[in-house]
Amino acid sequence: DTADAMVVHRPNPYLPLTRSEMALPLSIQDRVVGALDLQSNQPNAFSDEDMRVLTILAGQIAVAIDNANLYAEIQSRASDMSFLFDITTIAAAADTVNEALENIANNLYGSIRALSVTIYMPQVFVDTEENVITIMKPVTLVGSDQPLSEVSEVPIDEQNNLVAVVSNSMEPIMVDNIAEESRYLPVVSTARSAIITPVSAG
Repeated sequence: DTADAMVVHRPNPYLPLTRSEMALPLSIQDRVVGALDLQSNQPNAFSDEDMRVLTILAGQIAVAIDNANLYAEIQSRASDMSFLFDITTIAAAADTVNEALENIANNLYGSIRALSVTIYMPQVFVDTEENVITIMKPVTLVGSDQPLSEVSEVPIDEQNNLVAVVSNSMEPIMVDNIAEESRYLPVVSTARSAIITPVSAG
């Protein structure tokens, strides 16, 4: 009886006439996937028999929820695998490395509705003082009319540039708000978020 000051009950403004309530966990193998809550306008509306029956029902509901979540996860993984297969296929079908990179960038641009996609590759050269220098050179750009030659090259030892940081750490970085990240200069000025991921082998 919710009128009893000794019981645990938080009044709901949308159900002001509630006088009794029963709540059951929706659980599978000690893992809670939800809760089943029943309310009545009558005090003492629920019995021990109701509890037993609804406990069985709660178990069935929990299984249904778990199965639905598992199905959604499988569908998501299948979609991811299909996406990866498509990318791999178009890359393998290309006659040259440049064509493969162009195909990959175009597919990414369309598949994830990106504003732009840029692919960098390392280029090694020796300067006038015979120092070996490695830069990350932009080789493919999709989603911008800016000439590729105008996209900045990034020295790999530049710690104030996320392209270099990712290339060294081999760990991806996600930028939620470009305006708050001074180490990232977007290729397209209207970009608001970005993800930089290494392309690595071995």
